[in-house]
Amino acid sequence: MPGINIPGVTDKYNTNSTVEKLMQIERIPLTREQKTLDTYKAQQDAWRDINRKMTSLRDSVKTLYSFDNPFNNKLASSTDEYAVTAEATRSAAYESFKIDVIQPAAADRFLSSELDEGTKVPAGTYTYKVADKAVSMRWKGGSLQDFSAALNRRGNGLIQSRVIGAGKGKKTISIESLKTGEESRLVFEDDARTFAETSGMIAKAAPDASKFSIAQTEFLPAPPTESSGQERLPAISQNGLKVEGVTAIVPPRAWF
Repeated sequence: MPGINIPGVTDKYNTNSTVEKLMQIERIPLTREQKTLDTYKAQQDAWRDINRKMTSLRDSVKTLYSFDNPFNNKLASSTDEYAVTAEATRSAAYESFKIDVIQPAAADRFLSSELDEGTKVPAGTYTYKVADKAVSMRWKGGSLQDFSAALNRRGNGLIQSRVIGAGKGKKTISIESLKTGEESRLVFEDDARTFAETSGMIAKAAPDASKFSIAQTEFLPAPPTESSGQERLPAISQNGLKVEGVTAIVPPRAWF
């Protein structure tokens, strides 16, 4: 029995290929217009890119004649960048400076005396002040190591503490400021000051006073010496000397 061919369903005679070729011929005008449209889009994108670059160039050129002119920028350099750095503004003058570093800025650091390894830090409120900031800690009492660790946890970037071995059975504890400069001195307050005194970190300065006579009759002129260089000066006199209570007022050496 011969096969059955149904036009449009079977492709015994390459009907689909013939139809496709005929359709390609019909689509030639549409394809041509599509290519023309793609060309216009590419040209449009190119013009947009040129406009953006021209705008950027115009803005850059304007800065050459304004205060933002990069050629007006001034630079400052240092022969030792690790010690001193500088920044110059547009209004800076052309000049050079020589800076002598008398003493580098350092942080305050206090070290206790040698303490027994089993020394306990008493309970209390420990306050440490650096410049206008302070660290305050309520301590329940404990070992040097625990106190140091607790203080470091609350240091807040201002202070730090370390426990250092000082020999067999001996320890020292140090507390230092993390800020440098004269204005960032480390100050002990509340129980921190008491512990600092008892541990030998700080001590009261001994008074350095001299006792002077308080009676006018006890003020005697120095005996003359040969070639003292003071022959042309007025003689030392008690005229003008005043004693008020425990205060003695001595005027400059002059003619009275």
